[in-house]
Amino acid sequence: MPVLASVNAGNDLVGLIEQERVGRAVTDASAESLARAALELVDAVSADDGFAERCRGLSARLFSAETAVRQIVAALA
Repeated sequence: MPVLASVNAGNDLVGLIEQERVGRAVTDASAESLARAALELVDAVSADDGFAERCRGLSARLFSAETAVRQIVAALA
């Protein structure tokens, strides 16, 4: 799924979302900024055929069962 995030300034998620091109993030508490980002996101998803694939790929890399196992094993080592 595409990402629409409202986060604190300096949050690592902003860079991740931008680098992976999987959504939009705003760092101010403005409803207007979030609404604008939501509209931009809808347009981007409609115009970019690779959007869904990037989202699925990022999800698989970060949240798969295999990734969780690797993280647990690394923490126990």
